[in-house]
Amino acid sequence: MKPVKAVLRYIDGRIMKGYAQDFDPRSLSFHFKISLETSSVKPVEVQKEGLKGIFFVKTFEEDPHYNERKRFTETAKLEGCGVKITFADGETLEGFAVGDHSQRPGFFLFPPDLEGNCVGIYVLSAAVRDFRYL
Repeated sequence: MKPVKAVLRYIDGRIMKGYAQDFDPRSLSFHFKISLETSSVKPVEVQKEGLKGIFFVKTFEEDPHYNERKRFTETAKLEGCGVKITFADGETLEGFAVGDHSQRPGFFLFPPDLEGNCVGIYVLSAAVRDFRYL
């Protein structure tokens, strides 16, 4: 599997930017590499426990001139159900989710702004305080 750009956000507030390898929603862990620039940097195994979410991104640098849409609009059309989640730390996100997530360890959330930097988020259910369909 080709490494993909990802930002790991932990429940305790830590953030790590790098490249996710062999990510599988059914697995308890995956490999993560801080940089692809050097072969001497070995991937580390990351346990999903303690993570808030894995944010898959286009780039690590945010465009300061782009105003990313955080909420749904009438024209936002994606497959799945519109949902609003609130993490245990109070942060809220809106997005599109597919299927029933009540019995899963995590789920994919796709942001309402398709032109934004975030392609999708794998949200860890243990970090979610509230999940509502919109």
